[in-house]
Amino acid sequence: MLTIRHLFVLAQLSYLLHWLEPFLAYFCYSCNMIKAIIFDCWGTLFTNSQSPHPFEQFANKIGYKLSDQTFVKLFEYHLMQESHDDLRIPIKSLLDDLKLPHDETIIKELKNILIGSIPTQIAYPDTTDALTRMNKEYKLVLLTNSFSQGYEGLNRKFGIDGIFTHVITSFGNHQIKPDIQLFKVAIASTGCKPSEIVMVGDNLHDDIEPAQSLGLKTILLDRKGKHPEAENRVTTLNAVEGVIRSL
Repeated sequence: MLTIRHLFVLAQLSYLLHWLEPFLAYFCYSCNMIKAIIFDCWGTLFTNSQSPHPFEQFANKIGYKLSDQTFVKLFEYHLMQESHDDLRIPIKSLLDDLKLPHDETIIKELKNILIGSIPTQIAYPDTTDALTRMNKEYKLVLLTNSFSQGYEGLNRKFGIDGIFTHVITSFGNHQIKPDIQLFKVAIASTGCKPSEIVMVGDNLHDDIEPAQSLGLKTILLDRKGKHPEAENRVTTLNAVEGVIRSL
């Protein structure tokens, strides 16, 4: 049977819980708040002003299309998984893997396409302002499949190393997205729990799905409107922060 003393204790506990409620809510929010953002590079933050895209020119030159994902992954494997002082070496290796006849002339032409892509690398119009804002609130990490000369050119032009806390490259880690190990390196670089990290990318297979498999929250930046059905989808970088606040 409840006594007056019991009722008094319950009243005191109720008052204490009411007083602690905002602090508990803030504590729970702090435990789950987003502290870091991992960004894909190409198609998300940066692109190329050439049309067609230099990689499309490269593919077309040897009878392929960038819509052929088997070709794309072979291209990335040979050109982006290692750093090469001489691009002719991985180009020849790629052509051999594709069993395509080749000579020094075609290898040089393909190399020139890649080298010629470097000066025409550009940021999307919303990239600079969005990164400047988000850099004040979050740790920013760049995760990219790139050939080394291409990334180095991008860094010189835009000061990438000064924007991001860490840059995780395919050629620096000898792995290509969507390899889970590359994402694990990016996660570890933040010093955050997976639940405190958002992955922002433009590719469901290479960016979103592997990040989700490791417990990261994800935002698809669908600049070309290819995936209207996707969850947490935006079409501009300026919308990313609003989605993060809703996660």
